[in-house]
Amino acid sequence: MMASVVMIVIVAAGFYAIPKVQQRVDDSAKLFFNPNVTGDDIESVNISTYAIYSNFRVSKAALEDYPVFGYGLGSYERIYHSYIKRVMPSNHLTRTIVLNDKDANSLLLRLGAETGIVGLLLITWFVAYFRVRANDLNKLTAEEMEYCIINSGAFVVILIRLLRMGHYTTPGFALVFAPY
Repeated sequence: MMASVVMIVIVAAGFYAIPKVQQRVDDSAKLFFNPNVTGDDIESVNISTYAIYSNFRVSKAALEDYPVFGYGLGSYERIYHSYIKRVMPSNHLTRTIVLNDKDANSLLLRLGAETGIVGLLLITWFVAYFRVRANDLNKLTAEEMEYCIINSGAFVVILIRLLRMGHYTTPGFALVFAPY
C-alpha cells in the first residue's frame, strides 16, 4: 500500500514538471481554492480551467436551487444559459464564449444539476453495488479473473467519465455498463 502511495506521488510530481500540466493545475487551484474570484482571475486562466470552473459554478447553483431531484434529465443547456452570467464574475470569457453548455464538461456536474442529490446517490449506489471486488486474486478461476479485469476497466471508465465528458450518449459508453 505504501509503495502505491509513493508511486502515485512520484508520477504526480513527474506530470507536474510538465509546463502545460503545471499551468492547468495552478490555474485550477487559483480558481477553486479562492473564495473571492474576480473577472481578472477568470481571464488569466487557460480555457480548459475556465470550462470546468464555469460549469462547476453553474451546477453548484442549480443544485442549491433544486437539491433533491434537480432540473430533470436533458435540461443542462437551459440550466447553463440561465445561470452562467449570474454565477460568474463579469469577464470577457463569459460574455463571448460558451463552453460545454450542453454537457457540463463533467458527467458528475451534469448529473448533480439534472438529477439532484437523489440522482447522485443512485449512480453512486449503482457503481458501488455492482463493482466486482476480489479479496484474493489467487483464488479466482480464469473466467472470474477475466470478469474482474473487465469490470475493473469499466469502473475506471465510469470514474473518468464522471470527472470529465458530460455526454450520456457518447458512442460506446452504454456498453461500459454491460459488465455491471
